[in-house]
Amino acid sequence: MGEGAGAGELVAEALRGVARAWSLRPPATRLTEAFMQLTGALDADDLLEGLTLERYHLNAEAARSVFRVAADGDVVACQAIEWAGKELASLAIGVIRQLNFERLDFDAVLVGSLFDGGSLLSEPLFRAVRAVAPGVRFLRLSAPPIIGGVMIGMEIAGCDPRRVHTRLIESTQELYSSRQGAAMGED
Repeated sequence: MGEGAGAGELVAEALRGVARAWSLRPPATRLTEAFMQLTGALDADDLLEGLTLERYHLNAEAARSVFRVAADGDVVACQAIEWAGKELASLAIGVIRQLNFERLDFDAVLVGSLFDGGSLLSEPLFRAVRAVAPGVRFLRLSAPPIIGGVMIGMEIAGCDPRRVHTRLIESTQELYSSRQGAAMGED
């Protein structure tokens, strides 16, 4: 329903730029070649046809390629990342307004690997949100997101999650790291 600017939506926005470039609408982009490499497409025609006919698929992992191409100065890739930052800002601003936080000092927690992409994503987000809520402090989540749910569950069960908070984070990060290593064939 028009809410989202995660990695998958970033890839979709980048693909719109590829399609514009294919139809000779500037600017040109090196995203076409990056996506061809990811899919095995022979050329831009094959890439777009293959994606349309679902012979090829690009998932959220392709966002890494968008950031790599943007790091080399590609205008279309940079614009797609900036778009995602502004979309994320729009979502945050909606919540801020719903909660009437515009005049408060509060923390906004940035969650997800998309924020590893740097200032191309975060600066448009920070600027837009601070224009509405100057007291916002942006923090990166330092623990796996599941920790919050576990802590809430512990509180509901009558336990004090602060007693196990540090060990809970450590053990979850260890488990997460071992599963990522296994998924990458590092058993």
